[in-house]
This record gives sequence, C-alpha cells and structure tokens, in this order.
Amino acid sequence: MSKEDKMTFYGGALYILCYLCTMVLNLENKTWSPVETLADGSSPESRTGHTAAFDPVRNRIYVFGGSKNRKWFSDVHVLDIVTWRWSIVETRGKAPPLSYHSCSVFRGELFVFGGVSPRPHPQPDGCSDSLYIFDPQYEIWYQPILSGNKPAARSGHSACLLDRKLYFFGGWDTPVCFNDIHLLDLGIMEFSLVAVNGSSPTPRCWHSAASVSDSRFLIHGGYDGNQALNDTYLFNTVTKTWTTLVGNSLPCSPRAGYSMLSLPGVKGDTEEYAPTELLIFGGGDNEGHFYSDTVRLQISDILDY
Repeated sequence: MSKEDKMTFYGGALYILCYLCTMVLNLENKTWSPVETLADGSSPESRTGHTAAFDPVRNRIYVFGGSKNRKWFSDVHVLDIVTWRWSIVETRGKAPPLSYHSCSVFRGELFVFGGVSPRPHPQPDGCSDSLYIFDPQYEIWYQPILSGNKPAARSGHSACLLDRKLYFFGGWDTPVCFNDIHLLDLGIMEFSLVAVNGSSPTPRCWHSAASVSDSRFLIHGGYDGNQALNDTYLFNTVTKTWTTLVGNSLPCSPRAGYSMLSLPGVKGDTEEYAPTELLIFGGGDNEGHFYSDTVRLQISDILDY
C-alpha cells in the first residue's frame, strides 16, 4: 500500500505464461491501471512464486525470488513507488533461489522463510526450513541464530506479523499439507509450536492470511491437495483459539495463489490504525481457471465484534 491509497500488483502467471507487469489499483475510483516504470539497469524478469513486500517507511516494494519454467531466481529488486523506478540490489551474503516462500517486513528488514528450492538433477525440487534476513541498509543477507521448535520444511505457507511475532500457518511439502501454527518471537528469535484451542483449519497451502486487529488474523481459501477452498478461519493470538467463520465465508470463488491484504481505516503521518477492510485479487482453482476479480470487504461484516 502506498500513502496515496493504491494497491500495487506485480508479476504472476496465467496458464503456462509468466507475466511482467506492474498494475496499480486506485481504491477511490476502483480502477486498475498499468504503471510506466523506469529502471536503473534492468527491471525484474517475469516470474511466479515470488514475493513483493512493501516497506511503508521507505515507500519501497522489494521483489525477491520466484521461478519461471525451470529458471530460478534469488535476485532482489526494489521499486520506489514515489518515482516508480526499479533498481536491482547487488547484495552481499547469499540467499538461495526460492519460490513460494514467505517474506515479511519488520523494522525495515525482510524476513524470508521456507519455499521451494531447486536440487541437482535428477533429484526433485525440495522445500526449505531456513530463515534468511535481508538488511536493505547494508544490502546484506544473513541467517540469524535461532532457538526453539522451528517449522518443518514447507512452501506455500502464510506468514502474518502481529505484536513483534511472525505467525506461520500451513503450507506444503509433497505429499503433505500442513495445518500447524508456529510463531517466531522477533525479540528473542525463538520459534515455538502454538498449542491451539478450537478446531484448526483443514491442512492447506497457497492460501492467504491477513491481520484484522492487533491480536487477530484470518486465513482464507487455498488448496488442500485435491481442490481449491473457500472457507475462512479467524485466529486469536491472545487466547490461541481458532474460530470457523461459518456463514461469513468471503464472497468469492474457491481459489488458491491469490493476494489478500488488510487496509487500515485511517492513516496519519507516523502511524496506521486498525484495519477496516480486506482486499482480495486474482488466484485460480488449480484446475485451469484463473481469476481477475477484485473483492473488497468490510472487516466488520465478516467478524462478530
């Protein structure tokens, strides 16, 4: 999200084609438009399975990783949303080529976890259980010292940042889908498996998660290994309780591999207030159908306050 209340979309796939495009959704007039971007050097190649993480302090979007056919990426590209100029970062340190990983911004750094990585032929591609951190100020990758019970290797999971903690849910490592929650305490860099109350969501990957308050996030949709899903669950990080939002499922077709983000209600110069809306775009049903619809919802219509 930019300070002008616009959503930026980059890349992705349709059938067997990867796309190189940057689109912006104007939230006031509800219209999509292409952006003419400039580049210092080269802009990113078309790809899928990448992440695009927004740093609201620097007004920059960081694109990392992804793949296209049998080509894998470990590059970092930066899009300045004030000048709409791309630049590629000549990074120090190293992160492996990854696709379908998660990437979260915390205090200006990128926290990259999991994902699929290529293996030497004839081995099949494998999932990662590693955490890599990118520091844009010094343009360096590093791996922190971690403690605790970290998640098993996976891809297609979600990561949600709440109260200095990253919550990782679900994902996939052939042939298994997961429905566990691990949290990473960013103050002490300790992983832990969350013992949950209530009925957990069914195992899934390629779903999306979004925060809806300081202590709650929801997950929606995804793929369970057989079909695309359309159910919605709410997790309370204080009570560690899952709640099924029966009857409040989001009004869109079952889908996986889509984008979902929460929109803050009011913005000041230095802070954002509680989310009031959800925005969903794109995805597919894993049976050859892809979507280009945009769904915008009031969070108060979904949750029981």
